[in-house]
Amino acid sequence: MGRIKMVAIGAIKQVCVLYAAVSFLDLDVIQAAVLVAVLLRVALLLWALRHGIIIDSEGVEYARLAQNLRASRPCLGILNNGIQLNFAPLYALVLADLTLLVPSFELSARVINVVLGALLVVPMFKLAERIYSRKVASLVAVLVAFHPLLAARSVLCCSETIYLTFLMSGVYYVIKWIEEEAVKASIFAGIFFALAYLVRPEAFLIVGAIAVAVLLSTFFVRNRRPLLIGVLSLVGVFAFAASPYVAFLSKNSGKFRVEAKGSLSYAWGTKMRAGMSYNEAATKIRDDLSGEGVFMKSYNETLKEASYTPRDLILYVLHSAPRNVKRIYEALATFQTQGAPVLFILAVIGLLRTAWDRRRLVNEGILLVSGLTMVLVLLSVQAFWPRFFHPFMALLLLWGGKGADELYHWSHDTVASISLQRGIPKRAGITVQWIAIVLVFALSLRAVLGEMEFRDEMLTDRKTAGQWLAQHWPGPKWVMATSLIPAYYADGSLMYLPYASSDLALRYIAKKKPDFIVLLEYSEREPPYLAQWFEQGIPDQSAELIYDEGDSQHERVKIYRWGRHLQRPSQVPLRKEQPQRGQGRLVEWTRSSRLIWVPEAVFTQRRYALLRL
Repeated sequence: MGRIKMVAIGAIKQVCVLYAAVSFLDLDVIQAAVLVAVLLRVALLLWALRHGIIIDSEGVEYARLAQNLRASRPCLGILNNGIQLNFAPLYALVLADLTLLVPSFELSARVINVVLGALLVVPMFKLAERIYSRKVASLVAVLVAFHPLLAARSVLCCSETIYLTFLMSGVYYVIKWIEEEAVKASIFAGIFFALAYLVRPEAFLIVGAIAVAVLLSTFFVRNRRPLLIGVLSLVGVFAFAASPYVAFLSKNSGKFRVEAKGSLSYAWGTKMRAGMSYNEAATKIRDDLSGEGVFMKSYNETLKEASYTPRDLILYVLHSAPRNVKRIYEALATFQTQGAPVLFILAVIGLLRTAWDRRRLVNEGILLVSGLTMVLVLLSVQAFWPRFFHPFMALLLLWGGKGADELYHWSHDTVASISLQRGIPKRAGITVQWIAIVLVFALSLRAVLGEMEFRDEMLTDRKTAGQWLAQHWPGPKWVMATSLIPAYYADGSLMYLPYASSDLALRYIAKKKPDFIVLLEYSEREPPYLAQWFEQGIPDQSAELIYDEGDSQHERVKIYRWGRHLQRPSQVPLRKEQPQRGQGRLVEWTRSSRLIWVPEAVFTQRRYALLRL
């Protein structure tokens, strides 16, 4: 609790300083909101860098892609298992170009997210101003600029932050085009949707849904020509901008594709439906040592095995939909990292408290079509991560700002009906409105500090181990582990430790001949044998322990050299005695459902929390 209070007090002080600076500069609302959002995220980034925050698993893939693109090498990720087809290229391309100005790929990824995360204020403000009013737009700008979850994700190396900014910019220009019947706006919508698609390919579904909705609306209007021209402009510009990536996917997968991630998810999901656990579906191997999990073979091979008909896909979605609808609702209504349940209640109030006229019906319809398409994307998902719900944040904050304004009017009118003093109704309305907004921030801040999503960035011992390996064995190397992070900092390529029995895993390792094996105390994808290997060592003479670091307040990391072809360095930090565990607690590591020991000091300092969906 002391750490939470310290961070909360620091955040309040930072807000006060930013408010004073903005007041001094005499900026308008949108300029002030962008400036505050940038300064807040830069301050958070500097704090994170000072405390040694590390890159997360998805950021590793983008950073390695950027490294290869910058060096004019093939489009390969850290798994080095064929051309990377899982992640769209735009984030990595911008990352690679930015390294001309920024010293590292990791810092480039964070800078991109800080800038574009702050710029989300612009389309959100414009949307709220166009659909509702400038007052509501100001509230939405405050929510976006200061929301702890958006700020926290802006300093990570994930693609959701820039995706959301591009996506909501596209939605804004769609609404502007429909209201003004301006082809120029539909062209801008196509450009921003294409940018969103080149970050996360599922954006093409939103483009398709909006185009279909607009075409259907032509049956209810007399002047259809502007709508038809606008749809053709939107879809045409989007298709033109997206075509190079579509050609790339089609060439490297052997058939026409607009995305590959869905097919990989389908392959993963069908294995889980057949009874496999998450870990098995990802890294299981067969008795003949061939890969069965989706990460144990090339992307091309997985795509070929994951071919399906439209009927197969429909049945697959219908099978998962009942369970996933419940999970999606629970995520939106109960995830405190988003500010729930207060933000969800505000969004419902904002959406439904007042009647819709024809203009608002059209605008809210565009937002609802976008939201329902996001729901459709998640209906087939077998394993959920909190970031999957990030696009919903834009809609929740947009409607939440409107809900805060409705609370003001309700409180104002209620107090005005019972009070004769002037000024009291207005003060009452403002008080109730800002209590709701502050509650959203407080709930989110409290939950973000203990959110499992950010725990990868706290495990700095993985970075230390990887850097040690890079220092003592420079150059290319193959690292076998359950996490991408040590391999990235070691400047190596990754092979996953297989999900199998101990004997079968040893045979697989002997066949693959990795240079090093990294065992982690807190492992994401845990094979059945890992706990035994971690405590007793790898039961093979080819495995030589060369690194063993960690104590009661840090994650313990072990590195084994496999084989005898690499020269041993002169100094190796081997710990001679096992540390005493001391006080701690058993917690369930939700990715593997394994009970692990977390020392009390680590639990308190890093705020490990359980996320159960």
